[in-house]
Amino acid sequence: DAQQQWQRHWEGFSQRAEEPRQTAEVEQSRIQQLESIIERGLERKKRLEEELTSLEKERSVDSETEQIQEQIDFHEKEIEQLQKEYSDSKRRIESLRQKDQTCISELDKARSELQASRGKQASLEALQKAALGEDDSKVVAWLQERGLGKNPRLVQSLKVESGWEAAVDLVLGESLQSVCLEQASDLTALLKQLPDGMVSMLEVVVKGEANKQAYSDALQLLSSKIRSDVDIDDLLSGIFIAENITEALSKRSGLAAGESIVTKQGVWLGRHWVRVKGDSEKQAGILERKGRISTLEQEILKLSQIVTDLADAQTTIRRTISKSESKREELQRETGNKTCLL
Repeated sequence: DAQQQWQRHWEGFSQRAEEPRQTAEVEQSRIQQLESIIERGLERKKRLEEELTSLEKERSVDSETEQIQEQIDFHEKEIEQLQKEYSDSKRRIESLRQKDQTCISELDKARSELQASRGKQASLEALQKAALGEDDSKVVAWLQERGLGKNPRLVQSLKVESGWEAAVDLVLGESLQSVCLEQASDLTALLKQLPDGMVSMLEVVVKGEANKQAYSDALQLLSSKIRSDVDIDDLLSGIFIAENITEALSKRSGLAAGESIVTKQGVWLGRHWVRVKGDSEKQAGILERKGRISTLEQEILKLSQIVTDLADAQTTIRRTISKSESKREELQRETGNKTCLL
């Protein structure tokens, strides 16, 4: 019994003694396992760090690439905008050049018309001067010696209803060039020495009441077509008007001695005589020529203004073209510089 007891005791002791060793082995196994896990973890960490370093390098490269691409996109947009502005500038310049050509054409035409009008004016003024005797140096000198050189002519004081210039020209004729004198002028002194040429003079008398002489109600006086501050009734006394030759001929038989009738066209009839005005330029009357000169003066003023306006417009257009061309060259240089950055 004692042996069995001892045997059980020994077995118990052996078991208890084995437990620390087994525990140590288990712990050693765990330590080895943990060491293995730690080693693998370190290796994993190293790989991850290497991968992280690689990724950071790639990320840095990608970031730089992205920045470069952004810059490229920005410059491409700038170049696109510059090219658009360049094209717009080119179109503007072409449009301005077309306007310049149109302006040149219109300016040449206006200048040609202006020159032609001035030529006509000079020609008519020369004829008018001759018709008024202003080209007769001896007569002009005679008038100037007597202080009459600047006195107005009768034609300058008349306002004739439009359409009746030919009739008044025909009737008044050379009287239209009459030098107007003050009523108190001393004719005896003036005519003491006669001029070497023909001179017509007319004393200025303020126009009074209308002529009271009784005429046929069916006839209208030529004086009714004329407005003047000077009394010229004695130059027009007994002269009636008719719209045309048919009317004049129908009324001719009713004229009294010293009476006459004149048409718009310039046909003047008495009881037994007829006078007709010619149609040529040299035969044109002073009043008709005066009207033409006045019309030409207005035309010349208008054409002169047109020439001035066109010349100013041309200057503005060419100045704008010059600025636009400078801008276009600047855009071209800027586009080239931007392209070099790509």
